[in-house]
Amino acid sequence: MPRRGLFVDSVVKSGGNDFHGSVVLYGSGSGLEANNIGSTLAAAGIRLPRLHKVQDFAGTLGGRIIRNKLWFFAGARYQNVTRDMLDAFDPDGTPIANVKEGTYHFEKISYQLSPAHRFTGFYHVNNDIELRNASRFIPRESMLDKDNPVWIAKGEWQTVRGSSLVASAQLGQWDFNGDYRGISPGRQSTRDIATQFVTGNHFIQGANANGRRADQGRRHTKGALTWFRPGLLGGNHEFKVGVDHLFSWWDDGYRTPQPGASYQLLFNNGVPFQIDTTNAPVTGQNRGRYLGVYAQDSWTFARRLTLDVGLRIEREEAYAPAQCREAGPFAAARCWDEIRLVTFNSLAPRAHAAFDRTGDGRTVLKGGYGRFNQLRELNPDLTNINQNVFSITTWDWHDRNGNRQYDPGEVNLDPNGPDFRSITGTALGVVNPSEKQPKTDEFSLTFEREVVSNTAVRVTGVYARNFNAYALAQTSRDGEYTIPITNLDPGPDGRLGTADDTGRSFTYFEYPAALGGAAFAGTMFVNDSSQNTNYRTFEVAVMKRPAQGWQLGASYTSTWADVPISCGTSGSGLGSGTPVVWATSRCLRNPNVAFNTADRTREWQTKLSGAYNLPYGILVSGNYDIRSGAPQARQVVFTGGRTIRSIALNVEPRGSFYLPTTHELDVRAAKRVSLGPARSLEVRFDVYNALNTSTIRAWNLQSGANYLRPSLIMFPRILQIGATLAF
Repeated sequence: MPRRGLFVDSVVKSGGNDFHGSVVLYGSGSGLEANNIGSTLAAAGIRLPRLHKVQDFAGTLGGRIIRNKLWFFAGARYQNVTRDMLDAFDPDGTPIANVKEGTYHFEKISYQLSPAHRFTGFYHVNNDIELRNASRFIPRESMLDKDNPVWIAKGEWQTVRGSSLVASAQLGQWDFNGDYRGISPGRQSTRDIATQFVTGNHFIQGANANGRRADQGRRHTKGALTWFRPGLLGGNHEFKVGVDHLFSWWDDGYRTPQPGASYQLLFNNGVPFQIDTTNAPVTGQNRGRYLGVYAQDSWTFARRLTLDVGLRIEREEAYAPAQCREAGPFAAARCWDEIRLVTFNSLAPRAHAAFDRTGDGRTVLKGGYGRFNQLRELNPDLTNINQNVFSITTWDWHDRNGNRQYDPGEVNLDPNGPDFRSITGTALGVVNPSEKQPKTDEFSLTFEREVVSNTAVRVTGVYARNFNAYALAQTSRDGEYTIPITNLDPGPDGRLGTADDTGRSFTYFEYPAALGGAAFAGTMFVNDSSQNTNYRTFEVAVMKRPAQGWQLGASYTSTWADVPISCGTSGSGLGSGTPVVWATSRCLRNPNVAFNTADRTREWQTKLSGAYNLPYGILVSGNYDIRSGAPQARQVVFTGGRTIRSIALNVEPRGSFYLPTTHELDVRAAKRVSLGPARSLEVRFDVYNALNTSTIRAWNLQSGANYLRPSLIMFPRILQIGATLAF
């Protein structure tokens, strides 16, 4: 595999000579849900986000088209979950609901040309539909309506030669499309950087902008050949060679925004402050090509020692073809020549071993080393350099007539003029000809022992070091953040002169006004060793395989992070007060980005799962998950600068406090009844969050009236009832 981490290889059922299928019905409603709003949350004004409905309907059918030659398997599914959003209400107190719908269907064809040759075709489509993004700070009129249709298709050929040779070739494609719309055309979008309140038509939140039409995809061609050779060089060998070729694209389009969403007015405690404008309509075209060739040998000696050694040779290129942009309300028409990033040519050696220490298959020691080269992410590796991408520009706004509306002439829209403050979404980047490919070295060691029959204990350690890390350097401003701006910490209430003031002052740095224009805002990806990261993970697990009518699994995992600088919407150092359009791991390099953003914390997780067969064929099972809360830091929006007029900074180190530890217990009871040959009915009762906890999952970290107000809690205990008819 070219990437490290978890990979899921799914094998979809194939039809046979007989017809088989299933019908699945699943659902729940408000009458099957508990109330987990305790006195503390109730005192804060938090009300239960009522569940309206859960619907999940699915069916499959498979069988023959031509007996012993051609088979099909197909299915479809519909889901709907409608629930009120936490702390989101209309002015009259009416709750605002989040509506999620999903539609799915797939088809698979299998053709056995001969005993040695098999062909497979597969097609899958799903559409994720949602009305979302209301909160205490975002009213109904500013919600987002989106569709995300995604399709996957493949064609595959498999062949077997004799008893030792297997080969396959496959062509597949994945294509994601997104359509994002506001629901209140004509209502002017506004945001207050101090109170965080938003009004008007949806403008942008995260990567979801009004009018966005995303097209992201990947075409994958692969082939593999496996050859088993026993008795060679003192052992058995399983040789494998293969090739991967990927063509990927990221065509991020933004239509002309709806009325009220072509710009957003920014206020500071109700006072006109700045304005955000976009360059829509725009559709940036970005392309990538990857070629990987690998060879691997799994070499087993006397059934006691297995060595897995392999080498992957990789070549990767990314480019933005020549393209143009139409004129928009705040952007002129423009064309660009082709841009090409540095081509990466790299090696990825890997070696692992497994040793049966006692020779009876009960004690195994295994581990090894792997090199993983970071593959290109077209967003942001290329989108930060391709100028034909969606961007938001922040300007100073002078509401001279006091009507609290933008009028032509109130902003100098010259990107090199005095009102330009910052730009996000694009980094005005240029290609770095000396760029090095980021890499990861991963070392692992596992000891596993069967202590009694069907029960084993496993202890694992993993160390990963990431180097050649990227940073986003400003080519003209790098080293020029020399002007200190000092503010007092207003304390958690966000107001100076009150009892919770800490008395501490904080200083951020801005650049000279002479470097304020867009001409000086250009950036370049550089390799910065100060942003290299390391992770250490330790896990101990106990597994009791299914036997005597029961099974059990338990584990404890702990990970220590060493991240010198972390960035995103908090402490980004961008200095505009504008949320980052999309979070990346490429931090802007300036003194502000390192302001209390280091992550040297520990996270841990304990899991317990099991199943037991009761009398009368009733199966009960459960999963209990205990997880540490995420590290937190209080934030303050500071103002007062000239080139960085507002900035959100952590006023405490990351990890000064944590979200609460979560305890989540899910249980199931199921009974299957035979209805005759090859037919059965299973009824299931699932209880999620059986402990009915209301643990806070996210809260507001910005000092002010809503500091530490929950924005996400665990859903209450809910019973869902389902049935599956198999035939």
